[in-house]
Amino acid sequence: MIEKYKSSSNIFTGWLYPLIVAALVLAGSLTGLEVYFGLVNIILVSVALVISNTIKPFLFFLITFAYQMPAVHLYPSDYYTTGPRPYLLIGSLIILAAALVTFIVKNGIFYRAKVTKIPLFIPLCVLSVGMLLNGIGSADYKPMNLVWALLMMLVYFFLYIVVYLGLKYDDPYELAQYFTYMTLLTSWILIIQMGKIYFVDGVLVDGVLDRGKIVTGYGVCTLIGFHISTLIPVNFYGFMRGKAPALSLITAILVWIASIATTSRNAAIFSTIYFIICLIYAMIEGERVRGARIFGASLSGALLLLIAIFSFYYANPGLVPNGAFGGIISNVNGVVRQYIERGMNSSGRTEIWKHCVQIFKENPIFGTGFFGMHVSPQFVPQEFIPEYAHNTFFELIGATGIVGTLAYGFYRIATVRFLFDKFSPERFMLILGASVLAVESLLDNYVFQVYTTFYYVIAFAICALLYDEVRVPKCAGLYVLDTTELHKRYNYK
Repeated sequence: MIEKYKSSSNIFTGWLYPLIVAALVLAGSLTGLEVYFGLVNIILVSVALVISNTIKPFLFFLITFAYQMPAVHLYPSDYYTTGPRPYLLIGSLIILAAALVTFIVKNGIFYRAKVTKIPLFIPLCVLSVGMLLNGIGSADYKPMNLVWALLMMLVYFFLYIVVYLGLKYDDPYELAQYFTYMTLLTSWILIIQMGKIYFVDGVLVDGVLDRGKIVTGYGVCTLIGFHISTLIPVNFYGFMRGKAPALSLITAILVWIASIATTSRNAAIFSTIYFIICLIYAMIEGERVRGARIFGASLSGALLLLIAIFSFYYANPGLVPNGAFGGIISNVNGVVRQYIERGMNSSGRTEIWKHCVQIFKENPIFGTGFFGMHVSPQFVPQEFIPEYAHNTFFELIGATGIVGTLAYGFYRIATVRFLFDKFSPERFMLILGASVLAVESLLDNYVFQVYTTFYYVIAFAICALLYDEVRVPKCAGLYVLDTTELHKRYNYK
């Protein structure tokens, strides 16, 4: 029997609130007053959690809150540890934590749910055990290994369950549209920030691209491309089935261009691959197949023309015109030169990976622990962030050994199976966006970076809701239907 209950609506669960959050994030990042705009943001989301019976208001805040940090205030700046700012940050964290606990207790989401029946629950339990055991018995074991493992559990396991249960009585198809809307707004936050970097901050210095200025959000330049390219698939879904198809398609194109403009080779390669996959899929599926085919043909012609134009100016830099068009040409030439000069070398990754293999041989069962890995010569030691091997597999064999690697392998196989079981365009495009994290982490940093995974976790929680079924017995046999379809057919509320 279907429980006759649905999430209630208020000003924070509608489509206006994410726009307000986006404005606050942009205001913080562009003015350098992110602590104060962030405080307003946290107060609003805390009020929203207290008065709502759905966790929807928390989702966009979670995805975007770190994008409000401008590069000038990031490491090695002491901006966040001086003046009243550390107290405001601590106070904000306490307010948010209290609101989240209030939401969980008030709505009794654990009490009324069968947690063990949540999709991917067992694989996540196995993964959590593998992470908790990282470095056990190693001479380099540190207490921070346990802290980092608990943070990963907090994001991958606990947050996933809270988001899933917090959305349990929302219509999953409406959630897919809402997630598409959040992705659209997130995309424009990053597009505007990248535009500022290129056309206001000036990344070109004496005709040479200063890659160190391509910093936004979390402040790690190699991660910007990853965050941007993650947004391509869901923007394409917005084009295929969303409420603003033209805007979604334009956004997908700009996101693709922005990911290339980050000069991250990893992001450029995979964003292009994902863009092509999504375009091909849009040509055979969705409500705008004909439009996708026309766009694909037009894009191919436009790219050939642009390549010819920029190739001419690249070969003849003295002929670049002045004005806005000349500025665009110069920026494009700078990006192209950056890629050509860096080439396809591994930037030291292969040496790091060889070191990980050696560490694995010395600690084969549980590894040396995340904070026992010393593999990156350019790494600046920080007590709360471990070194990264720039590859999930090599990171895991060195840090967690056979146990952690097999636990992750079991989890990853389960998620791939989850991707193809009960196929639907909504689930496919959402998980395709989430998969960028797993795929790009094969060449850049690694999959368990905690603060890069919120988009991934939310996407999987919504996909799990789309996966849910109810069994309706009838005289002729057993029918398996999606709960949302029952709501539509029988007008359940």
